[in-house]
Amino acid sequence: MELYLLRHGDALDAAPDDASRQLSPLGERQAHVAGRMLVRLSARPALILASPLVRAARTAAMTLPIAFMPSPPAMDAIVESTIACSAPAD
Repeated sequence: MELYLLRHGDALDAAPDDASRQLSPLGERQAHVAGRMLVRLSARPALILASPLVRAARTAAMTLPIAFMPSPPAMDAIVESTIACSAPAD
């Protein structure tokens, strides 16, 4: 099994809250580059997970069509998940 982790692209600071921050123009270019890198790696994931944060979902939406040309997976193949992290107890 192989695991690929892809972080969202650069995001704008201006937003009502952190979850709704949009990708910046740089972040959109980074998503395109990430898609091309997945092609070069011949990555064919069986499952794609994306955070529901706007910037993460948009990164996935922009990366997948490039990585899976000519037949990208349907967008409903992206499973939205949130992962809660907590600091270890003292």
